[in-house]
Amino acid sequence: MQSLTQYVEQLEALGAIEVEKQRYQGKMRQRCVYTIHMVPPDGYTGPMDLDQWSAAHTDLIRGKKPTEKATAPGPEPKLAVEPTPVPEADAASTPAAPAEPRARKPRKKAEKSPEEQALEDKATAGAEWWWGQRKTKANPEPKPGRLAELVTLKKMAPYVGNKSSAYHATRTLILNALKANYAPEIIAKALEDGGRAFPSRQQFEDACAVAAGVNVNRPRPGGTGRTPAYNDDATWRTRKQQKSSPPQGAKPAEDDEFGLRGLADSA
Repeated sequence: MQSLTQYVEQLEALGAIEVEKQRYQGKMRQRCVYTIHMVPPDGYTGPMDLDQWSAAHTDLIRGKKPTEKATAPGPEPKLAVEPTPVPEADAASTPAAPAEPRARKPRKKAEKSPEEQALEDKATAGAEWWWGQRKTKANPEPKPGRLAELVTLKKMAPYVGNKSSAYHATRTLILNALKANYAPEIIAKALEDGGRAFPSRQQFEDACAVAAGVNVNRPRPGGTGRTPAYNDDATWRTRKQQKSSPPQGAKPAEDDEFGLRGLADSA
């Protein structure tokens, strides 16, 4: 189509055709409508055939700009062709440009006090002491942790879970213990004496208490142990129900009919 543009422009300048640009599909696309004039207008005295027109437009045919106005056999009146106005785009029908995505502002990390940062560093050192340092390019052969030594000595079972998750969770346990004013040596003893590579929160809490010399003997249902902190009689001041005597013909509880008394006493 580009190779025909110059010929279309020549025909339009001659007045042989008229070109009208139209928009469609919501004014998003454009097309040209050509009107061909088969008969010259009244009063036209210009070239009537191709040879006459070519003789008057030699420079135009060769692709050069004419240096001076070409003379034709007769006067060549120019046809005034008014440009077809292109309608302005309707704001309602023109789709709005997509909004640019907003750049997310980086969240500012809360500044930690020197005391908090010191506890963080101690917790990291404790987790690395227990699990060992991470393998990096700068440290391709890290020193194994205390847990690996206990496993080698067969004092601890190997851990088969996700070590990365266990490392971060252990670091959190150590950090909470440091915040509770447990000394690092107490925390280390709790990890070694706990018997688990990755203890739960309750297990680690009890192990820290035992390592610090605190009795954590918990009451057992129906057995001996510490007195429960909650007591219905003390709270609601209700009367104790009198124990009913065993019905006639029933064996007393001392007979140990099921043979479980020794097992309960041993527990």
